[in-house]
Amino acid sequence: MAEDTEEKMNVLQLLVSIIDRPATTMSYVGKKPGWTWVTPALLVLVGLVVFSVVTAPYTSELAMRQAQQQMASLPPQQAEQAAAQIERFTSPPMVAGFSIIGGLVTLAVIWLVSAGVLYFLGLVAGGEANFGQSFVILVWCWLPYALRNLVMAAYVTYSGKLLNPGLSSLVATGDQAKDTANWLYGLLAQVDLFYLWHLILVIVGLAAVGRFSKTKATIVGLIYLAVTTALSLIPTLVGSMFS
Repeated sequence: MAEDTEEKMNVLQLLVSIIDRPATTMSYVGKKPGWTWVTPALLVLVGLVVFSVVTAPYTSELAMRQAQQQMASLPPQQAEQAAAQIERFTSPPMVAGFSIIGGLVTLAVIWLVSAGVLYFLGLVAGGEANFGQSFVILVWCWLPYALRNLVMAAYVTYSGKLLNPGLSSLVATGDQAKDTANWLYGLLAQVDLFYLWHLILVIVGLAAVGRFSKTKATIVGLIYLAVTTALSLIPTLVGSMFS
């Protein structure tokens, strides 16, 4: 009877269950991986596009101000030529387009790497999930980040200004270039309720699909989060070494 009930679950039921009965959704998509990752992936894409479009005017203005500061030391003729190029490439449509395309490429890499980490850790710990199941579970676990983007977009629309994400305001200096080069800022920017929700879904997914006990799933989930968070800081650390 349990299998019959699972077979009748549609996308809407799965999305509702990820909130109030996440183990049900994880168990279902784990048994039927296939293309079940497409729906959460599309929702994550929607969140990315909305956030990129809403924040583009503010990001464009910030980029223009930084560029003008850098051009102040250039000869007038060079500054005029550079200004025309910068104005074109920092226009809101261009900024939004670069943000969406860059976000998609980054997201694809992050999902593949994170799914690999999840699969490897599960394998070492004696789990039963294969890479395909790990990937599907990972994408479903990304739904909190889709909601995060929508919430942040709503805040920017309401307040008319960009915000320091997560707990990054604790170390923010107000200088965007300096902040983005600070690994601690990058770390704290990830820490919020959606970050914790993502961890909870990963733990639930490990228990439901990997057949782990709650204790082992929690340990593996925490290691996964530590590893993937550390990997996400590598570009910032490398960039700071050459800056």
